[in-house]
Amino acid sequence: MRYTSDIYELPLSVFIEIYTNDSNTIEFDGEDKGAVSAKIINDYVEIVGSKQLFSEILNCNERMNLAMTVECMKACENMMKLKMYDEVRDILMKIGYSCKKGDVMAMNARISALNSRAQYDLDKISKEKNEGLKEKPTKRGFINEVVAIGKYNKMYINPKEWTAGSYACLVRQTCDEIDGLNRKKK
Repeated sequence: MRYTSDIYELPLSVFIEIYTNDSNTIEFDGEDKGAVSAKIINDYVEIVGSKQLFSEILNCNERMNLAMTVECMKACENMMKLKMYDEVRDILMKIGYSCKKGDVMAMNARISALNSRAQYDLDKISKEKNEGLKEKPTKRGFINEVVAIGKYNKMYINPKEWTAGSYACLVRQTCDEIDGLNRKKK
């Protein structure tokens, strides 16, 4: 089957193949395959604004929880210096860690371990995010993004029925919505 270079007429499933597979067998109406593929991808990126939405959706909550844990443990360290042991013990118990009353060494060890682990995980996610930007997109990754976009918007996105242009507009709208929510939290 031959396809048009119009992103609003191109099925999403065909776009995914073009976007993730340089050696695809997609044919276009009387035009150079390489030039049309580049145009389609550029049109998509222009609409989406080159957002890396999949990692934002999946990691946003985890990054926030880890950052809160780091800050909470810093506060606990300061409270320990002020000898507020009962308050620190209550905080640790509320987040699921039991400590014996008056066991200052165990509380310090727990705080240090939680802080180190949360900071390590936060650094690891940041590193993966930076490395992920350099990787070539895969079909599996793109499908995962489609599923994440659908889940976020509470809808089923059928790649054979949706056009690449419609999907790009939905991605852009979703990114803008998430950006707005993130700004409100700051």
